[in-house]
Amino acid sequence: DQRFGARVNLAGGHVDTGVDGVDGDRRLAAGAFDWDVTDRVGLRFDVEHIAKDIAEPAAIALLAPVNGTIPLPALPDPETNYAGDWQRYDAEATNVLARADVRLSPQWALTLEAGRAETERDRAYSQLQNYSLATGAGTLRMFLTRDQEYRNDNGRAELAGVIATGPVSHEVSIGWTRNERWQRGTGSQVVDVPQNLYAPVPIAPREITTALSVSPSTITDAGLYLFDRVQLTERWQVLAGLRYSDYESVGTTRYVAHELSPSAALVFKPVPSVSVYATWGEGLEEGDTAPANTVNAFEVLPPAVSRQAELGVKAEAFDAVVLTVAAFRIERPSTFRNAENRFVMDGETVYRGVEFAAAGELTPEWSLVASGLYLDAEQRRAANAAFVGKRPENTPEWTGSLFVEYRPAAVEGLALNAGAFYTGERAVNAANQAFVDGYTTGTVGARYAWTIGTTRMTAQLNVDNVTDEVYWNSAGNGLLGVSLPRTARVSLTT
Repeated sequence: DQRFGARVNLAGGHVDTGVDGVDGDRRLAAGAFDWDVTDRVGLRFDVEHIAKDIAEPAAIALLAPVNGTIPLPALPDPETNYAGDWQRYDAEATNVLARADVRLSPQWALTLEAGRAETERDRAYSQLQNYSLATGAGTLRMFLTRDQEYRNDNGRAELAGVIATGPVSHEVSIGWTRNERWQRGTGSQVVDVPQNLYAPVPIAPREITTALSVSPSTITDAGLYLFDRVQLTERWQVLAGLRYSDYESVGTTRYVAHELSPSAALVFKPVPSVSVYATWGEGLEEGDTAPANTVNAFEVLPPAVSRQAELGVKAEAFDAVVLTVAAFRIERPSTFRNAENRFVMDGETVYRGVEFAAAGELTPEWSLVASGLYLDAEQRRAANAAFVGKRPENTPEWTGSLFVEYRPAAVEGLALNAGAFYTGERAVNAANQAFVDGYTTGTVGARYAWTIGTTRMTAQLNVDNVTDEVYWNSAGNGLLGVSLPRTARVSLTT
């Protein structure tokens, strides 16, 4: 009677990144089940299991500053791996989510939702450090971890409905959420071995020989919220919300926060295809977790309040292209690795910017996706005065992309595409003691679809980093990451 639906996905494969010795396997099994018990009651159940076992390449650590400037090494070959192929990232995750939707009346509906996510992983992360720029001789520091566990429990109940007060309508949502995140990092055994930046040598396997113990931590974040979308006229809408958060983090340190977070928005539609909006809101942000290569590894930092305001225009042009322009300002707590190699929350960073996006069909043959972002990010407050006025690490001032697809009318089923993606220069640390250069990468592809009998076939080719650019793709937490080499993917789908 078309009231029950099921979908099952199974996937598996061998993974090869193009970096020497970095390969592995992945698996996925997932099921999604929907049951309309009655016309008013619907149940959903989703479950998935993901597994991935892959060698993990080493990052390159920053050197100590010389006269206030950090010397950077020359970019290595992207296929170079300083770690051993036995150094694995081996993880499994299981996610379960159940949901019930109950239509109480034509105007009101109740949603109940609960879920759990569990992850277990072993990891042998490493970084090349204290190397000589003249000879390349340095040290590979390995952080060997086992039996890391993470568990995330979610619950939500929401009552949503429509209330009319004269000519004004209200779309109201009243809800409760609770999220509990438990983790056990287990700590790391640190092993140092010689390695060379310019002439890497194979690294013999190492075993964990000491007991690893880190106290588990639990974060509980519960809240009540009320949101109201008020339709004043056909042109004017007002959105207002309020959320009360009851937050507790228990680990090496206990943090408790009770926060009332407001939010508001005003939307004006001069014509049906154009929306002008202004938004403002506050939120309680969960504290970040210290990376494995810091002295306070796996420590959870305290929560803090962030604020955001935005003014923008969203328009539909040519009946098929959506254009968005927005200016924004975000204030949020700053987290970074300090000079003592401790991961800390220190002060506040302000992000001000303008972003642009366009996506859609220009003609029946041409479509595009374009975006651009100017971001003025600055550390405003910090215990260390040397950080004030500096740009946050790994944060570019300019980014942009342009992707186009051409479907020639003369060849049915054929599509050709190309794209370019730009990221500007970025600071390597909070003190801005060096910057890595910006880069532009390109992608090209082709797709062809045809029919054999009644069977639809699609063949596709994509080439990423088509010019084989070499660049630093990340610069944060005292580390540098190298780009991937040119990569081609071919697929046949039926």
